[in-house]
Amino acid sequence: MAGQGLMMSDRSTVPKVRLSPELVALCERPVPRLGPEPGLVYYTPEDFQVIAERLLAETGDGPLWIFAYGSLLWRPSFAAVESRLATAEGWRRDFCMEIRRWRGSPDCPGLMMGLRKGGSCAGAVFRIDEADRVAELVKLLRRETDVEEDLQSVRWIETNTSEGKVRALACWAEPTMSGMFVEKPIEEQARMLARACGSGGSGAYYLHQTVTSLAGLGLADAYLETLDELVAQQIIELKGLPVTELKQPEESISV
Repeated sequence: MAGQGLMMSDRSTVPKVRLSPELVALCERPVPRLGPEPGLVYYTPEDFQVIAERLLAETGDGPLWIFAYGSLLWRPSFAAVESRLATAEGWRRDFCMEIRRWRGSPDCPGLMMGLRKGGSCAGAVFRIDEADRVAELVKLLRRETDVEEDLQSVRWIETNTSEGKVRALACWAEPTMSGMFVEKPIEEQARMLARACGSGGSGAYYLHQTVTSLAGLGLADAYLETLDELVAQQIIELKGLPVTELKQPEESISV
């Protein structure tokens, strides 16, 4: 198996630990912001405007909903007038994109989360105000996409809410056509997330914030919970910390 360090079969031999702000802080370090990647043609402001209008045309007379399953839960880039808990059946979270900027670096790549086909993903949908939806969608696109390749993973998905089905826009859904796409076992994902840091912060912080945000909504994701434990153990091993002295966060609520 590709992972180095703690393997799944070893987990029963160590005390159960979870990520905490104290453990995450050990992963943070100053990393300079890198410029544009060579060889890529980046979108212009005019391009984002055209793309936003094209996507909005696909909504017809319906509202614009955005599905949040990761960082959009705790750091949205748009203003919403309504939110609902939502489940995307047939989709699951996966740290499936290798990054060398933002939460990674060329010498220590990190991972970004996307949606893959199969399973179920609980999160939230946000409705954008009709009067400002072009401008708000441009904000989202500028954050999530840089080049044409990125846009291939922005797609409409069906979600279930307590008030019925909602068709929502999801970013990085099945990003298999992206040059960043990778498939790694969970142990290797944990190894990378415990070590990676970029100008935008660490991979451990990204994971911890997502798990914490889900818990705040009364939600949990079994995959993220397992990854959370593995990353915490990796950090402990890297830093040579005694497990008994670590302050553990409260358990998340599963629904």
